[in-house]
Amino acid sequence: MTIKWTKDKLEQELERDCIADREINNVIQSIPITDIMKNIERLRKIRQKKFPMYTQEFFAKKVGISRGTYQNYLHGEEDALKVKTLLKMVDVLRCDIADVVKKGGEA
Repeated sequence: MTIKWTKDKLEQELERDCIADREINNVIQSIPITDIMKNIERLRKIRQKKFPMYTQEFFAKKVGISRGTYQNYLHGEEDALKVKTLLKMVDVLRCDIADVVKKGGEA
């Protein structure tokens, strides 16, 4: 089945994407970045047990950030985590965003 994209359908789809991005951003901003990063680091360590190359440096490189930036996120020295970066982290870890966006770092 082929979907015929009309201008109206495309605009509606783009608007839904914008709304979803805003909602994700609101959730991210409501949770301390250190909590999100605790979950990410916990999942990274789980992957590292099975795949030893999953070091912080390897992970950061796959995400497209430096290890220093990753460390800054972990220690709360960086206070703005971009949605794009978070989604890339989730993609590299092959997990669901719900697995990392939990308060208290207890996903």
